[in-house]
Amino acid sequence: MNAKDYKKLASAKRVDAEVFEVTLPSTGAVWKLREPPIQKFVLSGKLPASLASKMAAAAKNGNGDSKKTEQEVLESLSPEDLMLCLALGRDLLLHCAVEPRIVIDADPESETEISPEDIDPDDFTFLMSWVFSGGKSGENLTAFRSE
Repeated sequence: MNAKDYKKLASAKRVDAEVFEVTLPSTGAVWKLREPPIQKFVLSGKLPASLASKMAAAAKNGNGDSKKTEQEVLESLSPEDLMLCLALGRDLLLHCAVEPRIVIDADPESETEISPEDIDPDDFTFLMSWVFSGGKSGENLTAFRSE
């Protein structure tokens, strides 16, 4: 098998991934998103090590309070880390968004594509929070006690 064949198989698997309907609290709009492949981004080096270590430390100290943990991580980020975090969130959304699709330089006339800059900042933050929490699978994490 060559790389092209593998990419085709992996792409087909991604198309078959479970899709979740996510309602945006600011507008009530419903987006269709697939679960974020956080592990893939970690393994490919797209998740900055500085951000990963801060996320791990905050999760350990958060006592299961995801909002507190998220706030702690955000407050600990340098401007450079914050930009890396936003870029990672954007890349995850590009991967996860099924409908509408998020596309860099999307056709403004398209009914199926939207550019990241066309997304309301509150909605973008909500969607990023959804992907960073692991999507629907992240909801199950609250069932586990923190150490």
